[in-house]
Amino acid sequence: MTIASRGQTNSRWKRNSARSMLKSSWSARHNTVDHLEWVYKDSIRRREEMRQAEIKRKLEAETADRERLIKLEADRLKRLTDNSENYQRAQTIRALVSTVIAIQAESINPDRITRWQEWALMQADKLDPIATGRIWDDINDNT
Repeated sequence: MTIASRGQTNSRWKRNSARSMLKSSWSARHNTVDHLEWVYKDSIRRREEMRQAEIKRKLEAETADRERLIKLEADRLKRLTDNSENYQRAQTIRALVSTVIAIQAESINPDRITRWQEWALMQADKLDPIATGRIWDDINDNT
């Protein structure tokens, strides 16, 4: 190999080496840009997923709260109707006792009537939500 051909080989090698380095540098920059773009898009995607998850969590919490309030209202209405029925039963018992006392049969021992009257009125008081104070608990209940 002659000196001239050796110089041409070195020049070609240098040019090829420079081209290779430029390609490599461009490729590295291109990969870095691609990576940064991916990181950016992934960050946006994750933020959107977190936003959607937060919206879902809030909706579920609101739904649970609405369901809880509906149940509380249904329970409160049930207590009201139960108290109303028990009050009516107590009033019916008291009316019955008053009627029985008013028409006392001569054949019944007055002591027995008195004992029955006390027992019947005690049962009415147990049912009566006003006499027991249950109604006041419901009125003070802020639900």
